[in-house]
Amino acid sequence: MVIKALDQDIQKKQFTNLSEKYSGDRTNKNNQMEILELINTFAELENSLEAVNSRMDQAEERISELKDRLFENIQRRKKNE
Repeated sequence: MVIKALDQDIQKKQFTNLSEKYSGDRTNKNNQMEILELINTFAELENSLEAVNSRMDQAEERISELKDRLFENIQRRKKNE
């Protein structure tokens, strides 16, 4: 399972669109900051998910290697019997 992160261009476009929509008074500036923080948080979560997926892939690869070694050992023992 691979989670694709939004690239920075898409995030910038989203922020720009939202900024244009809510530009104006102080309340809207606060909204813009909250939106930017949410976008950054989302990007951090995606990065964390990618890290978890990478660790899972590594674990799966290691499990596969161990299964291969087990199979080789079983075959070797059968041959020696």
